[in-house]
Amino acid sequence: MNDFEKKEVFGLILEGISGSGKTAVLNSILKNDKYLNKSFSSNIVLNEYHTQRIFDNKFNNNTLQKEEILKVLNEYTNLIENISSRLQDMNWCVQDMTEQNLCFIFERFIFSHLNIYPFLKWDDVKDIDAILSKSGSKLCVLTLDENSIEERLIYDRKNIPTWMSYIRRFGNTNNEIVRYFVEQQESLLDFCRQSSMELIQINTSQKNINETTIQIIDFWGINS
Repeated sequence: MNDFEKKEVFGLILEGISGSGKTAVLNSILKNDKYLNKSFSSNIVLNEYHTQRIFDNKFNNNTLQKEEILKVLNEYTNLIENISSRLQDMNWCVQDMTEQNLCFIFERFIFSHLNIYPFLKWDDVKDIDAILSKSGSKLCVLTLDENSIEERLIYDRKNIPTWMSYIRRFGNTNNEIVRYFVEQQESLLDFCRQSSMELIQINTSQKNINETTIQIIDFWGINS
């Protein structure tokens, strides 16, 4: 690999339905020794409260516009693209130099947006996907089997009134609620499979957080 082809930006888009373990895994990645001991220090980490949930109030009030979502998605993506372009322009001449590298993680990005907002279509975000892919991003989607969806989203949270009130929008029985989230997961996977980014799908139903974290970091390649 010559200097011009050297990878300098390592992006990870972390996706999955509620309960799949995104937030727990994100926190675990940030504490993992491989992540902490990488040979460069620059990091950008945006969790779902910065990427998608900033739109919750407007969406619930039926005032959210597609242009608002795309503005935010493009702002974040353009930042990564600009950094990547400038690094490539430098054409680093020291073979083993890594201090200039950057890694970033976006939790819930274009794929969750497509899944949640029915007025958003693939054509609206395909250029963003292409930029992320070109800039060195990889895509990880966490999944659950049906039994785990019921356990994590209903039984484990049955004492959280706000959560239970929320999921009752999607069905009157446990089976109806589980079916809704199964369909949401299938839809999310369909969107992710359209991506030009390298994709890994990890079922977290029988995995512990540490196992999932190691698998993601190895796939991500931040130490390669």
